[in-house]
Amino acid sequence: MFPSCINSSSSWLDRLPFVLLFGIATSAESFEDRLSGQSLRCLEGEKFDVTQSDDIIEKLFSATVVSTDARLHIGPNLCRRMLDRQKDHVQNVQDFCDGLKYAYMSHFYASIPSLLLQGRVELENLSAEAFEAVRALPSFRRLVEDTLEDGQAQNVRKLLESDEYLLRTIRDSYELSQQALSRVSYAAQVLFGVRVSLQMTPNVKLSSIWIRAASGDMAGSPLLRETMLSIKKMPSDNFVELLEAIKDLEGDHFLIGSHALQQELKSLVDKNDTSTPLRTQHDVRNDSLRTTVVAQKVLLSKHKAALSEQDKAYSDLVGRFYDKLDAYFESAFIDPQTLFLSEALIYDLKSPHMEVFQPKPRFAIERALATPHDYLGCECCSGVDGAEAALNATQPATAVVYQMYLESGALMNVSDLWSAFNAIAGDGHEDDDSKTM
Repeated sequence: MFPSCINSSSSWLDRLPFVLLFGIATSAESFEDRLSGQSLRCLEGEKFDVTQSDDIIEKLFSATVVSTDARLHIGPNLCRRMLDRQKDHVQNVQDFCDGLKYAYMSHFYASIPSLLLQGRVELENLSAEAFEAVRALPSFRRLVEDTLEDGQAQNVRKLLESDEYLLRTIRDSYELSQQALSRVSYAAQVLFGVRVSLQMTPNVKLSSIWIRAASGDMAGSPLLRETMLSIKKMPSDNFVELLEAIKDLEGDHFLIGSHALQQELKSLVDKNDTSTPLRTQHDVRNDSLRTTVVAQKVLLSKHKAALSEQDKAYSDLVGRFYDKLDAYFESAFIDPQTLFLSEALIYDLKSPHMEVFQPKPRFAIERALATPHDYLGCECCSGVDGAEAALNATQPATAVVYQMYLESGALMNVSDLWSAFNAIAGDGHEDDDSKTM
């Protein structure tokens, strides 16, 4: 099947051009043979490849959410919900972009600590409410507890009483927290690149890896252990490809010395006299099973085959690379929620996003009719001491009728319904129907 885009116009339809997009379950040559020459002269065809929307979403996700230059990161729960909504209900890429924009807008318009993301803000430009909002953050409470455990009670007093000292602490911690989040994002890209280079299955997307890393679940996870175990067992030909991929990923956030490792690996490969690639001591091909019979019981024992000097040197090289990469992942994959000012650096609120992009108008209308006080905020519609309000004439007439409808059964007598409504909303006199209406 191939897609085709045909732009058809004739001399008498110059003012009404149209584009027809359709898919044909045949080849372009067979399709052309089945059309007449007159039809072909009126057609202008162009064959192109269709890009899956998932691939485009992954590119957008990598350029925005996973970017190390992002000043505001979208949280894992919100990212997971946006990707699920895109997969299950929406196929338009623009809707994903709108979701990101709305998340940024919601954070900067509704969160006072987001003012701290505007670069070096001076003390006189911040209100006292901004500092009170920072002191109410869970990450600030963790900072105070850690400072007390270190025996610095005087600094705790300054954090609670001095806005100037708190602002200096915020500036210092802001840079450190941003760097930590950038390392988390880049470590997710490194792990994704390693898995792609090793051609591991199942194919895990970068968005899935980043969501797990941003949730603080990547350190010690089965996904990371599986990847690191594959590195221990890989032969020299795969190691060459992996080092080339790692070399392209090295930068300010990731330094492992791949160039020196490549030179050492090249020297070992050149000295290899056999046609088979070099293998490590952890390779399953170097294991052998030995069977022994003891007291009429068969025992199986695993033994390592003797390694050549070149294989031993290669095993040592892979071991050093493994240790460096494992130490990098261990230091980079932290729990972002433990960082100071994580609430200002990460936006992860689902409620406003769900209400806009997954609205429930029926539920909202039913709630407004059943409990009008939740929307009106008036005392006349509310109950006493938090209890549910009883039906009374101060409530809107539509709310009264709806609540009476809920209390009735499957069959409803309209005359009885009117009498009950008149008793609540009217003045008690059945003759004065005009006033009740």
